Amino acid sequence: DLVLMISEKTQKDPKEYLPELNQLRSIDNYHWQKFKIDCRLKRYKKAIENACDYFIEQLLNKKQNQYDEKFQEFVNILENNRLYKLAIKKFLSNQQIQSTMEYINQIIKLYGDYLMTKKYYIEAALIYERGKFYEQASKAYRQGKDVQNSLKLLPNISKEIKQPNINMDQYRSLAEQFRHDSLYIESGQIYENYLDDNEEALVSYLQGHEWSHVIRLFSTSLNDRHDLYEHEFLSTFNSFHDDIQRQIHNDYEKFQSYTKRLSILRTNLFQYIKEILDSGRDYDIDENDDQSDNDDQQINDDRRTLITRTNRHNDDSGSIRTRLTKKSGSITSSKKSQRRAAQQQERLVQLKEGSKHEDLALVRELWLLITKFDKLNFDIRHMNKICYQISTYQNSLDYEQKGELLQNKYNEYINSIEKQLTTIWLSNLDQQQQQENVQVMVINKKIREKFKKDLDLISNQYRVSPTLTSKTSQWKLVLFDTDISNKNKIMTELNDDFYLRYYVGHKGKFGHEFLEFEFRPDGKLRYANNSNYKKDTLIRKEVYVNRTIIEELKRIVNETDIMKEDDAVWPPQDRTGRQELEIVLGDEHISFTTAKIGSLIDINNSRDPDGLRCFYYLVQDLKCIVFSLIGLHFKIQPI
Repeated sequence: DLVLMISEKTQKDPKEYLPELNQLRSIDNYHWQKFKIDCRLKRYKKAIENACDYFIEQLLNKKQNQYDEKFQEFVNILENNRLYKLAIKKFLSNQQIQSTMEYINQIIKLYGDYLMTKKYYIEAALIYERGKFYEQASKAYRQGKDVQNSLKLLPNISKEIKQPNINMDQYRSLAEQFRHDSLYIESGQIYENYLDDNEEALVSYLQGHEWSHVIRLFSTSLNDRHDLYEHEFLSTFNSFHDDIQRQIHNDYEKFQSYTKRLSILRTNLFQYIKEILDSGRDYDIDENDDQSDNDDQQINDDRRTLITRTNRHNDDSGSIRTRLTKKSGSITSSKKSQRRAAQQQERLVQLKEGSKHEDLALVRELWLLITKFDKLNFDIRHMNKICYQISTYQNSLDYEQKGELLQNKYNEYINSIEKQLTTIWLSNLDQQQQQENVQVMVINKKIREKFKKDLDLISNQYRVSPTLTSKTSQWKLVLFDTDISNKNKIMTELNDDFYLRYYVGHKGKFGHEFLEFEFRPDGKLRYANNSNYKKDTLIRKEVYVNRTIIEELKRIVNETDIMKEDDAVWPPQDRTGRQELEIVLGDEHISFTTAKIGSLIDINNSRDPDGLRCFYYLVQDLKCIVFSLIGLHFKIQPI
């Protein structure tokens, strides 16, 4: 059979392959013979399986010490082709083989080392743990920031080094490492629960600004340490409170500076267009784009140079350029040229006074600044809660007043920012247009057209105003509200709150394509639909709806029982896109994220078909309502 197989695979004369054939015949083990043949034919997966069968046979017969050279040859094939997982599965599929046996143990160690080089720390730790390499597994868990599993292995490490008890230095080293990696809660818990060192635990919690853990520590273990409370906790908290106040003030001043500069630029543009129209000429938005045309010409020159160099290199190498290789080369060149063009466009937008696209740079910086400012609401709520607890502990109103001042100041700033969003992104100007004369209306329309055209130079996310989470999340403490007499009224309004937001989108060859709409408690409907297919433009509308619409939405949400569902086992987002649904209904709040759903077949094959079906039909109803409202009000196709 071996002779026939070789004669079929080769065109050599029998005299040429007889020596190799005789060498294969001299191998007495059938599995090792197949391993050598598969290696010769470069069928490495089959070769690994046959070699594993050979070594399993040797392990069961207890002859492994005689075959170190063969195992090294096997390991070389294994490492060159990265087939560790196949070998481990093959070994452990035999129930008589243990993971601590010699051959399998070495393969596990090699696989773990390989995963560590690729920075798959958690996977490497799991592999090390299977081979009982506890010290390496603990280090890998530590690098992967898996605290509990790293702690779990410390008793096993102590047994390895033959210590009856766990060395406290190991726990201390672990706690210091986690503190260095900014895992302050985990570090504090090790000091507190394993080392009984509450002062070091306090240091970790204070460094991470984990105020709730600090309060708990002083109410239990450190309740008699007034010196630490005054000099460590209160001084650190006051410093952080002052930093937050300073950051809020500085960010708002920067926001005002940017908006003022943007207003000056648009006023100058308004006057420039007005002068042109007064002279009897028409203003063309492409009139001042000569420099952009030159930049595009430079990009095209670079593209031609790149393709020419690529072709010259291929021709000089003497290789045969088939139609397939030419197509592949052109695709690669096109992608590189597109990246280069995008980079050059980004360079045109510079935050430098007097630069050509200074207004776009200001819009981009404002988007980033507003987003950062909006995210502070969580920290402020947490700090205000601690301020109230400190006031309770001290039987004083000092910290309560500090929290009230911080909340009111932040609320004032965020309301001011929200009012200027439409001015910055030139949206929802219908009310302004009603009060404008014809010439002003024409000029403002020209400004919006120019702004819309220039937006292509910046990323998609900066083209629309950011959504302020501080306007939908309940970050304010009612206890700090300035009108205490209206507390019951405020609580009633909170209970009657209704907010709904839906998003579906993905990023593909046409950029970031998405559909998003939201209903706010005050009745405002915000709608955005972005598709770059066939050069479609962004549709963005805002309108206030009647209270009847809000009540109908509440009825639909209540009837679907969507508030009782959970997205824990729903399909996660993937490259096809994602869906987000957030609803606030009275005291209930849900926020779901899942993949795009193609059809009901996908729902039936999921792990939670009932919950996904409820989600799917609710989304269809919401889309019908929103599309109808947008189409009726604005007389447009909403998609």
